[in-house]
Amino acid sequence: MIVDDEPDIRILARRQLEEAGYRTLEAKDGDEALALLLGGLRPDVVLLDLRMPRVDGMTVVKELSAHHLLEQIPVVIFSAHGCGGLLDELLCLGCRECITKPYIQEQLVSAVEAAAH
Repeated sequence: MIVDDEPDIRILARRQLEEAGYRTLEAKDGDEALALLLGGLRPDVVLLDLRMPRVDGMTVVKELSAHHLLEQIPVVIFSAHGCGGLLDELLCLGCRECITKPYIQEQLVSAVEAAAH
């Protein structure tokens, strides 16, 4: 699942991951992602932007870690601002990796592959 408020970023990530053989689903923000996840969707990996309107990525990560069935879903953060001072907290909450945008396709695919296994 690709979660980002920028449509161009979602489209690019989707194309890159599908080119690598992954099936994808998109959410336009954290609110939509949480609705899908709390509604029963169980993706292999959530690729998550941190800075989004309404419900940001940190809130999504905290919600996932608070639900027994959702805390097992691997999360890879991808953010234009990196993870900065949040990296330790994000890792403690179960995030697998933090990718800074812009990224190269191999970096994205490698992070998703590692998180999925």
